[in-house]
Amino acid sequence: MLAAAGKAIKLVTSSPLAEDNNEDATLDTKSRKTGFKDHTREYFTLLKSINDRLQSEVQALEEAGLIVKEDKKQVDKNNAITHGGLGNFDVAWLNARSRDVGAQKEAELLKEARTILENMKKEKGDVKMENAGD
Repeated sequence: MLAAAGKAIKLVTSSPLAEDNNEDATLDTKSRKTGFKDHTREYFTLLKSINDRLQSEVQALEEAGLIVKEDKKQVDKNNAITHGGLGNFDVAWLNARSRDVGAQKEAELLKEARTILENMKKEKGDVKMENAGD
C-alpha cells in the first residue's frame, strides 16, 4: 500500500530525490497521469481490501462474544465533538483574559523579587533598594 502511494507521489514530483534513478523524470505528462491513476487505483484497492478484512474480523469477534457490538442508534448526540474537540471549553474567554494573566504574573514576579531583595538587605544590611515601579 505504501509502495503504491509512494509511486503515485513520485510521478507528480517535479524534482525527484538524488538517489532516484530518474526513470520517471523522462516521462511525458500523459504517461505520468496514467501512471498516477494506476498507482492511485492500486492504493485505494488495497485500502478497501484491508478495510473489508478488518470489518470481517470485527464481525467475527462480535459473533464470538469477545467484543460488544456497537449499536449505532444508541450513540449519544450530546457527546458530539464541538469546538474542535474542546467541548464546552470557551477559547474566546481564555484569550480575552490572556493580557490580565500576563500582568498578574508580572506583579507576582516583582513582588517575589522585592521579597528576595528585602531578605538580602536584612541579612547583609548593605543592599540598596530602589523604587521599582510601585
